[in-house]
Formats: sequence, structure tokens, C-alpha cells
Amino acid sequence: MADYIGFQRTNFVKVKDIKGFNQCAERLQARIITDEDPSKNGKHALIPKDGHMFSDMCEEEEVKIEDIIQYLEDGEVLILQESGRQSNRYCTGNAVAIRANSNTKTGFEYLQVNIDDIYEKVKDTWNVQTTTATN
Repeated sequence: MADYIGFQRTNFVKVKDIKGFNQCAERLQARIITDEDPSKNGKHALIPKDGHMFSDMCEEEEVKIEDIIQYLEDGEVLILQESGRQSNRYCTGNAVAIRANSNTKTGFEYLQVNIDDIYEKVKDTWNVQTTTATN
């Protein structure tokens, strides 16, 4: 059986607390990259240190990508994209948008899109049931 190979990264966002952002990134085993484009005003993104996936666990406590939200400037939306594959059997793709919202129980809200959403979209739009792109 082949191993799953995945990759994740975020969009560039404005950060209000770079020290806290950096500490949270360390716990996620992520590396911060800064956009050099002057029109983007020094926004920062996260990429995994190992080149593939963020860690969702550290030694002492669970760490989640949502933890990073508290360090972003108001109104910023963090978008996490992930894609991967297992040999030629299947491919995956997912994108999650997360933003702070103090009016929710969790303190944040999110939207999610998955590559497999296309099957339902084809069925709803064209009334055609397709096979999946797996074997």
C-alpha cells in the first residue's frame, strides 16, 4: 500500500502580534514566510517545516490551525489549502477559510470547500451521476 503524500499552506495575512504568531507557528511545526511584495504590506503566510503537512499535535497539548486566528489583525481571513495523493489511487484537495468571530461559541467561524464537491455539483447542475476519480 502506498503512503499518502500531502502538502498544506496558508494565504498571506496581516498579523497584529508577530511574537504570538511565531510561537503558535512553532507549535504547529510551521515556518513563517513574509511576502516581499510592497503592495501587500508585509503579510505573512505559513508553510510546513517538513515541506508537507502541519503538525496538529505538539508534545504537551493539542494545537490547531484555528489557534493562529487570535494573532491576526481584525478582518483578516486565514485560508488553509491542502492537496495530496496516495500513489495513483486517489487525489484530495481541501480549502478552509477561518476568521475570528466573538459572537460564536468557538470564537471563530469557517467555510470549507472539498475537491469531491464536484460530484454533487455535476449531479445538481447537469443531473448526471458520475463515477469517482479513484480506483
